[in-house]
Amino acid sequence: METNADTPLTCAHCEPLLIEFVHEELEQVTHVGVAQHLASCSDCALASCRLRADLEGIAVVVNERPRAQVRTQLRARVASEFTKTPTLVDHFRRLWSRPIPAWQALGLAAAPAVVLTLVWWGPAMNPSPDSQPSTDHAPEIDRVDAGGPLRDLRLL
Repeated sequence: METNADTPLTCAHCEPLLIEFVHEELEQVTHVGVAQHLASCSDCALASCRLRADLEGIAVVVNERPRAQVRTQLRARVASEFTKTPTLVDHFRRLWSRPIPAWQALGLAAAPAVVLTLVWWGPAMNPSPDSQPSTDHAPEIDRVDAGGPLRDLRLL
């Protein structure tokens, strides 16, 4: 916003220019006008000081680095975690400690199939001697003609 050196700024004109004023990005004439208004208006001067303090605080936080001790501890921890060779026990522990372990889910899904298979095929695979039909008195059916008489009378 262009201003004349003769025209004093109001609070409504000065407030949107405060960020650029703090960053010193205003043109010379506008910068002088804002500075004059801040010298005469305590509310805008306070807003300018708060804005400057906020921006300086953000800059400090962004540029802050961790202490050397923290960085050394972090490097040691990362090195210990990623350089050791996991054992077979570590692999199994990691596999079973997942939130939804793959092997446990697979086992739970396969359990009903295993139970049904054992129930269905169990008696057929291990027949008892009582369940087998005896062959000593079974009739033989040979060349049965539907239109003729039965040859084996045991079938009657």
